[in-house]
Amino acid sequence: MAEEHGGVLPSQSQPKVTTQLLLLGCNAAIGGFMFGYDTGSMSGALLQLKRPRNSELNEACPGLEKHALSVTQQEIVVSSVVLGAFLSSMGAGWLSGTVGRRRALLIGSMLLTIGSAMMALAVSMESMVAARIVVGAGVGISSHTVPLYISECAPSSHRGRLCFVNDMMVVFGQVFAALISTYYFRQEVGNSWRYILGFGAFPGGLMFLGFFLQPESPRWLLSRHLREEAKYVLVLLRGASPHEPALEAEFQEMAEGVAAECKAADGNQSYYQSFYLDLRVRRALILGCGLQMLQQWSGINTIMYYGATIMQRSGPAYDVRSNTCFTDENKRDVASTIIFTTSQIVGVGVSWLLVDRIGRRPLLLTSLAGVVLSLASLGFVFHMNEPSKAAIVSLIVLYTVSFGVGLSPVPWTVNAEIYPVSVRGACISMSTSMNWFMNFLVTQTFLSWATGLSTYKTDSRTHPDGVFWLYSALAAVGMAALWARMPETRGVALEDMGKLFVAPGEFHRE
Repeated sequence: MAEEHGGVLPSQSQPKVTTQLLLLGCNAAIGGFMFGYDTGSMSGALLQLKRPRNSELNEACPGLEKHALSVTQQEIVVSSVVLGAFLSSMGAGWLSGTVGRRRALLIGSMLLTIGSAMMALAVSMESMVAARIVVGAGVGISSHTVPLYISECAPSSHRGRLCFVNDMMVVFGQVFAALISTYYFRQEVGNSWRYILGFGAFPGGLMFLGFFLQPESPRWLLSRHLREEAKYVLVLLRGASPHEPALEAEFQEMAEGVAAECKAADGNQSYYQSFYLDLRVRRALILGCGLQMLQQWSGINTIMYYGATIMQRSGPAYDVRSNTCFTDENKRDVASTIIFTTSQIVGVGVSWLLVDRIGRRPLLLTSLAGVVLSLASLGFVFHMNEPSKAAIVSLIVLYTVSFGVGLSPVPWTVNAEIYPVSVRGACISMSTSMNWFMNFLVTQTFLSWATGLSTYKTDSRTHPDGVFWLYSALAAVGMAALWARMPETRGVALEDMGKLFVAPGEFHRE
């Protein structure tokens, strides 16, 4: 049995990292790449997509509609993918719990492939929004199920790093999207937004193939009383003999933990009983949802979705540059998104090396300190009479590195490991839905708030200081709350996570 306070299982003290386990984690992380590519691709594509189509002045760079898209229409196009992700994530827990983690990911990958093809062929605002909702549905299912799948297949001592593979691939997807967008802008390819958005069908297809060839989660199989199948999958993942003592001990511990956690679900308890009366679940869910809210309200997707637009606003002659396409300034603005996305890799790389050494909590608090400082400074630079582009780029790089250290991967990793298996799928679905709903609010309001909250009233469009001060303040409040209430989950077996959220003698449902 595990130590009372959540120590590493004896059978997992020195687990073998097999090729099969690494391939499994990398295959699962293809979903992260797809997620990242979709996030990053719109930043450059929007500069073209928002322009009018079939106009004599714009034949080299035709947009989506016959008229230029308004600020509100741009926000709708960008945020519709987030709306689709929010709606699908609400049912992702039920889906992955009913049909299994693997089949849920196959459904998600099909939606990603189909939706990407639809975006490439869109001919109107309505068809583009519909296509992005389909892509969003696939992203919502994948963002919920990928970290869940990895956490249930990995030994506790390597769970953090394998979950971080998913987050690293998200960033690589964003970098690749920035590279593709920059290439098309420099080559001055007309209708290149169709190629940029449609490329997502390729990794979507690879994701389907990868998961088609992979096994189901052993913990999910145990929760469905498929003991022999679960044992076979665990043998495959660990690369061990079925009768090896270490594997037998791990499997027995896993089976006992899953059985104990599922016992509460056998009584047909209501959601109130499952998620409110049980202190372990309630407190874990508050932490999980709070982390997802904080991740979005720190403003990361304003950079990922609107990075090129932010740079376009920061320079001179904004009206001229926003009404033209392949200017040298616009090419530089799109190229700057490569710097933003690449810098996040540095932060995520640091977190990958340290997450299972120093823990989730120190990384997250360090990350938040950098985020608060860089966002506040960015607001001050935008408040200047002539904002310095060099300073803006430098501060955004500091922000993305800081974000990558902890605030990017830790919320997903912690949410994948803190819930009892009987409600794990539903709880991750709730926290993922919270992430996507907050993401939707941020992306739907950023362009409007960038102008509306500006304190530089003589030219509010090119001085979006107030919105970055708001994000900095929200990150500071979140940092204080996590300092006071967040426990460390490093090295704790999944079956022992509930003990972190209840004190000795406190009532909780067994």
